[in-house]
Amino acid sequence: MSAGPFTLVVCTGCHWPDGVFDELRGIVRRSPHGMLVAAGCLVGPSACVARHDDRPGTLVVLQPCAVDRSPVGAATWVGPISSRTDARALCKWVEDGDWPSATAG
Repeated sequence: MSAGPFTLVVCTGCHWPDGVFDELRGIVRRSPHGMLVAAGCLVGPSACVARHDDRPGTLVVLQPCAVDRSPVGAATWVGPISSRTDARALCKWVEDGDWPSATAG
């Protein structure tokens, strides 16, 4: 279980390797206050590192939040997520709760 409420925003403008969205969906289902949002390109085609052929994958943003979904602390950009293994590592990080928040010491 994660340390607190969060929102994961997944870029749909990038290449999604097989299984990545399913892995992220799983962590959200296991978290009582997790939310998964699919969004268009988060940074625009000229700035996106994940759009280049040598680094395929998708970008994800984790936003710690309160139970009412209001942001708490800074959002963290993660990626590109280029494999199911990357997605599992991201899910473990989210579950461990080792991400920044306004309540962190």
